[in-house]
Amino acid sequence: MRQYDAVQCANTTLFSVFDSLFLRPVTAAHSEQLTGMWIGANNGCSYPNYLDVRDNHIFAGLAGYLATTLNLRSGEQIEKASAQIVTGNLFQMLGVNAALGRTFEPGEAQLRREPRLVVASHGFWQRRLRGDPNAIGRTLNPNGQAFTLIGVLPQGYRSVDGLGLVPELYVPASPFLIPDLNNRHRSTLHLVGRLQPGHTTQQTRAALTAFVQRLEQTYPKENDGFKRSHSVVYPLSGLRGIFGAAGDGGDESVALVLFFAILQVVVGLVLLIACGNVAGLLLARSVNRRREMAIRLALGARRSQIVRQLLVESSMLTFGSLGVAELLNLWIAPLLHSIPVPGPEPLELQLQPDPSIVAYSLALAIVTTLLCGLAPAFQSTRLSLVPALKQEIGQLGHRRFSLRHVLVSGQVAVSAILLIASLLFLRSLIHINRVDPGFDTDHTLAVELDLEKNRYPKQKAAQFVERAIERVQQLPDVESTSVAALIPMSGNAFGTAYETQDRPNVRGPQSRYHLVGPRYFHTMGIPVLRGREFQRDDQMPGAAHVAIINETFARRYFPDRDPLGIVSRNHRCGAR
Repeated sequence: MRQYDAVQCANTTLFSVFDSLFLRPVTAAHSEQLTGMWIGANNGCSYPNYLDVRDNHIFAGLAGYLATTLNLRSGEQIEKASAQIVTGNLFQMLGVNAALGRTFEPGEAQLRREPRLVVASHGFWQRRLRGDPNAIGRTLNPNGQAFTLIGVLPQGYRSVDGLGLVPELYVPASPFLIPDLNNRHRSTLHLVGRLQPGHTTQQTRAALTAFVQRLEQTYPKENDGFKRSHSVVYPLSGLRGIFGAAGDGGDESVALVLFFAILQVVVGLVLLIACGNVAGLLLARSVNRRREMAIRLALGARRSQIVRQLLVESSMLTFGSLGVAELLNLWIAPLLHSIPVPGPEPLELQLQPDPSIVAYSLALAIVTTLLCGLAPAFQSTRLSLVPALKQEIGQLGHRRFSLRHVLVSGQVAVSAILLIASLLFLRSLIHINRVDPGFDTDHTLAVELDLEKNRYPKQKAAQFVERAIERVQQLPDVESTSVAALIPMSGNAFGTAYETQDRPNVRGPQSRYHLVGPRYFHTMGIPVLRGREFQRDDQMPGAAHVAIINETFARRYFPDRDPLGIVSRNHRCGAR
């Protein structure tokens, strides 16, 4: 029975994590009215376009945010803090008040406002400010700039990013942190809106699509491609929000949902095996109660009454086990909170019992009651009265052992399925560790720099990177150096749609791209199969935009023609 309690606890704990990550709504008043959206072809939106959409009143409220990291100095060390750059009306639109101090007001989000303001998460306040109740008014120095702390968000606040991720700092959108914020061509912000009263997501999507198409007419160069795209509006919370945000289904959140679903099925199968064990014990116990059941039947008790009585006894067993499992879950929850999860933002799981967890636990108890007790209960009433009253085993023993054989066979079958699945998973894990990523991982080092956040002007940043590459190249053990906007295999990428000059009305799907410098492929040990690598001249002012595609992209989108020399265009930068 202790094993049964442990399996019950595993099921409840796993569902608690699933509920905390995927099912709980964003912290907001009337969160069911909140929507995320794609504007045109991109899941981002420029700040000027955001202002136009907001002022058109398609939504009852509209705000924008951008996930980023900020550098904080701690003594001689520089620590990174996850952050969101937000429009000044975000918290007001969500209906979220600060637990300490206050949040931003719309008028405080002016582009050049002084002093600069910052709001902290409850976790940041506890971890880095040690829960100081007098922290309001303190000066923080993200990216070497002075920001005044004006508020601390409530504990348990769930960001509009979802998945239990909670940025540590929130700062108003301004050119201090996004130098080209007013560039209509740069889609930097993710938008979250509140539906107008009585409007559906379908109606709002149609109105948004029509408006952004008019934006292309007003700004044809910056918003090129909006006419050929349909905007997407999706619920912000729950599984529908995750799958809606995924666009074409390639989002990592969808894979995470599927992983947890598979894990829940595996733990459910283990519970099924445990139920088979308990059913076998109840079946063996029913042998000692044969005479009792026979007497009840002889005195006029109906078989249905006896079955109900035995199910009630089984329910006492399963609900008692559920109580033990819940106590274990309450003990495990703080341990899960204390385990650091690597990632770009702190992961704050809310594992406290809520109505959905209670409903799941009760449903689990009812199902396990039926699985454990139904077959033994029916078997206990299928007996011949005279042999049972004389305590003779006879044919009843044969039936009992037949049912026990079925239970044992079922447990062996389910165990075999789990064993095979585990071996396949292990093989896949070994295979993943042996997969060739396409570049030399043994002799390649990466150094991450963020000059923009340290207020380097673009020209000085380019000069700094160029000098750094030259100096690193001169080191005796260095064969080649290059630069890239993103670290390979980090999970981050830029994305946009594209079209080719010979098929101008055929818009390609959302594609990912990286920005890299000369000799990048040579440095990474990646062979260029056709054409040439990027050269220094490609970076000169006035040079033609060029691109290199991978072999998979060429096979998928240019199966019947040579891609070299084809003029294509994406909607963030032109490329050939």
